[in-house]
Amino acid sequence: DRSVTDEEGFLIELAEAMVDRYENRTEKKARYRRKNPDKKPLGDPKVRKMTPQERKKITDFELKLAA
Repeated sequence: DRSVTDEEGFLIELAEAMVDRYENRTEKKARYRRKNPDKKPLGDPKVRKMTPQERKKITDFELKLAA
């Protein structure tokens, strides 16, 4: 009488396992979506230094928030 190893036991259980056979009610549309042709590429961001007026506007806003 030979003892069954864990691996052999697993393979036996796997061979005896039942496979669920069912029909999907709907298609799996969420798995694949085409790219939206209406979206335009934004391009690279434009980086620049703030003007003194913009800087003052931000500090005034921060002071207003702190109050």
